[in-house]
Amino acid sequence: MPEVKEKLSYNVPFFRVRKTICFIWPGAVPWGKTFEGVQFGFIHGYLLSNEDGFLATGKRKYVRIRTFKSIKEIDFERLRALLYEAVLVDSGR
Repeated sequence: MPEVKEKLSYNVPFFRVRKTICFIWPGAVPWGKTFEGVQFGFIHGYLLSNEDGFLATGKRKYVRIRTFKSIKEIDFERLRALLYEAVLVDSGR
């Protein structure tokens, strides 16, 4: 998706087209709450299809995340599909 741009905020990469669509949050950000792994989050995740519960809600109203503790856990095809869906949501389609 060449139209997606990266912007560092809080020393964390956020990705956007028109608006911010997702982020990759390392668990060891020194000034934040630390946790094991890396979170891949979608800003408007509540608008994405998630019937299988792949993305967690936690205590958040709109953002949905998935925490990966090892690279073996990453379902690249599922993430790719969610990214394409997030770009469609961002474009208003």
